[in-house]
Amino acid sequence: MVEEIEITDQIEGVFLQANECNLPLINYPFRLIGRDKTTGEILFSVNFEKSFTGFNFIGAHVKNGHINFGLVDEIYSYNDFKEKALDFAKIIIENNLFELK
Repeated sequence: MVEEIEITDQIEGVFLQANECNLPLINYPFRLIGRDKTTGEILFSVNFEKSFTGFNFIGAHVKNGHINFGLVDEIYSYNDFKEKALDFAKIIIENNLFELK
């Protein structure tokens, strides 16, 4: 765990940084886990996804699916990810994308 933050009155965030690994398809160097403050239930994760093809994406896992927010090239550090992850977490929250329909 790198850092805990308050995203909203009801949702807290936990930033995670993975050790360097080489999974066959996609690696997740940084993640933001959004969870309900009251129940502790994980509501979503926003992920920096590094593909084996050399492309980098921002994606999110929600209750029943995956959201691809697109390619990113400007994430080189935890602080770069943190800023973008909070923007995408707000999109998930404001558009009620906790569960895809």
